[in-house]
Amino acid sequence: MTSLLNGNFAALSIAATSRLQPSDIKTLTTAQAGALTANQFAVLSRADLQAFSAVQIAAVSLTAIQSLSPRQLGNLTTSEISEFTATQIGALTTGQIASLSKADMLAVTGANGGVLTSSQIKSLSSGGVQTLSETQIQGFGTAQLAALNASFLTSTQVVGLDAATIGNLSVAQFGASVAKNLAAISTAAISGVTLAQYNSLTTSQLASLSTAQNTALAAPALAEADIEKYASQGSITYTGMLSLLQSDAVGGMTAANFGALLAGYNAPLYASSPSPT
Repeated sequence: MTSLLNGNFAALSIAATSRLQPSDIKTLTTAQAGALTANQFAVLSRADLQAFSAVQIAAVSLTAIQSLSPRQLGNLTTSEISEFTATQIGALTTGQIASLSKADMLAVTGANGGVLTSSQIKSLSSGGVQTLSETQIQGFGTAQLAALNASFLTSTQVVGLDAATIGNLSVAQFGASVAKNLAAISTAAISGVTLAQYNSLTTSQLASLSTAQNTALAAPALAEADIEKYASQGSITYTGMLSLLQSDAVGGMTAANFGALLAGYNAPLYASSPSPT
């Protein structure tokens, strides 16, 4: 069989290709691996597929990659899958992506899920979404994250999300994932909650927040919500306003600076505030 490889490998019949041995595969040059047609690639055995080197895998055409059935894709080792180029990964069909195990998904994308297309992410079943690591999800861009069905995320995945990722979720995604796991969200992660997300929480969900979580929610957006609420009730006080402005998220306004800010304003409006010095 080796002698057949000395000529035009792409000219090998399907029957001849199916008789290739792993030892034959290992002798292929990158040019020969790249010339492998979809039909030829489709008849290779598990042993043949696992005989490809990283360099050979990277040379395989996109058409040939797309010809792999879920079973054949599963026959590749995680080491081989990890050698797929970004272009090859982008060419994987939604069916191929959906068939990947958690180990294979991690091998395909590495720590960064950014190589997956929005269409591939949108096509993931609950099982497919649940193969994603928290790190991979946090590597998604805006369009990719928007394509994610957040209702498929497990509690473990949700709890592992960072503040930036939580803040980039739509209100619907937030409600289908984070809002259902509030008690388990760390104070660092919950600080990413936006005003729109916060306003979508139910009374019972708000009541479930711990003191530490409420403190972490003192972001500018949440401070804005509090200020609007108190102002509409006519109950905002000097102490209350200062407390909001002193939060790290707002910028750490000092009592002296706040007093100076009030100078020149109508005293009755700030009846509970001390006189500026």
